[in-house]
Amino acid sequence: MLYKKSGVSPPAVTEAFKTYFEQLKKLDARDATEHTLRPPLHNLLITLANHQNSKINVIPEPRHDASGRGAPDVKFKIGESILGYLENKKIDANLDQVLKSDQIAKYKKLSGNLILTNYLQWVWIKDGAVIERETLDLGQTAKAEERFPKLSLSIPLKNPLTTY
Repeated sequence: MLYKKSGVSPPAVTEAFKTYFEQLKKLDARDATEHTLRPPLHNLLITLANHQNSKINVIPEPRHDASGRGAPDVKFKIGESILGYLENKKIDANLDQVLKSDQIAKYKKLSGNLILTNYLQWVWIKDGAVIERETLDLGQTAKAEERFPKLSLSIPLKNPLTTY
């Protein structure tokens, strides 16, 4: 994603993930929309982008593409160069179904680098193909499964501070 693999997590990044996890744990998915957790998500993305004085700019809600290919929820740029996009869905969204949608097909044409997430599950799409998946484990799987019955939270994230 936005973070190089390393052995030690910087305090700001570790704190950003802790805050993000705390917000996820507090959520009652029955009252949530796709936009409910955008502030913690954006804070997490900005912290990761700013790690080691990166010049990555995180742009939430970018303008629609002039050619009609839409606008994913977040754009990542360095200067005028587009690095890729992130599309987020409601926390209980089935990402396998979303991957088959016309929306994602359009976004694949917009950029060869796309991240799809429902806040817990993350899918990296590179040049039209899924190349990596991760699922965040909130640490309290039983409680989380009660609130998010459609999600499988049993796969622990090996190292949440990585990019591929």
